[in-house]
Amino acid sequence: MKKTAILFRTVILLAITTLMVRCSDDEEQKSPAELIVGIWSLTGDAVSPPIDLGGGPISDFYPYYEPCEKDDVIIVNAGNTGEYNEGATKCDPGDDQAIPFTWALTNNNTVLVVDGYSFTILQLDETTLKLQIKETVSGTQYTYTTTYVRK
Repeated sequence: MKKTAILFRTVILLAITTLMVRCSDDEEQKSPAELIVGIWSLTGDAVSPPIDLGGGPISDFYPYYEPCEKDDVIIVNAGNTGEYNEGATKCDPGDDQAIPFTWALTNNNTVLVVDGYSFTILQLDETTLKLQIKETVSGTQYTYTTTYVRK
């Protein structure tokens, strides 16, 4: 009787383990187009090389953002639409609350195009979206990196 009880428990444990493994195997990884959909809040805005705006070189703009800018969000919808939303507080009451945009993923999902501007995707996962764009001004190439977290 004892052997039967032990054998029964072993079979039950194996069945539960098999079901757990099957469930985790059934979970598919989200595609980049699925991962990008959501509400994103800016947490970093860096530039390289640093820019001197008269008070010394600056490589991280985010600490200089006003609170009314830090509560802004980017809402990315399925179907390649989205909006830049001013959040709870506006810096200028006359500004639109939301500005719509269109987006697309290109170059094998490594580039995000927003209203014609192409951003290289450095990181895209469940929690973080990190984008980079380059711009040349007066012969100097600047690399801007923006980091967003999912809200």
